Amino acid sequence: MAVDKQDQVWIFTRPNPPVQVYTADGKFVRAWGESIVGKAHHIKIDLEGNVWLSDVGLHVVRKCTPEGKVLLTLGTPGEKGEDATHLNMPTDMAIAANGDVFVSDGYGNARVIHFDKRGKFIKAWGSLGTGSQNFSIPHAIELDSKGRLYVADRNNV
Repeated sequence: MAVDKQDQVWIFTRPNPPVQVYTADGKFVRAWGESIVGKAHHIKIDLEGNVWLSDVGLHVVRKCTPEGKVLLTLGTPGEKGEDATHLNMPTDMAIAANGDVFVSDGYGNARVIHFDKRGKFIKAWGSLGTGSQNFSIPHAIELDSKGRLYVADRNNV
């Protein structure tokens, strides 16, 4: 779930339609996403009001307009992998004030990927393990007001 600047509640769910929008008092506003979502995982709304979706079924992260038009796709739809153009069941994304995107590529890969605002790969880090440079399942990711990146690793303590 996410809440936008108008206090609308956004729900990203596995049954169709996957993206559903409601007013704060529960009135249905709109829904979309059947043709662009494989298996819902996480939703975020950036500072400009764009809707970001992590899709563990299609191995992508998508940036969409609030009406559902795809503006950017990170990863190659339907193809899992571990390189600059492939994700493997990405779990979440964090969008920086400058538009850069950090993806927790957690279920299939154990890494975090940094893309610029146009979707160009900058770098990736992390691998499976329990050390200081490792993740097990990087499951959630967030930036604080100072630009510090936090990664919730579901299996490591």
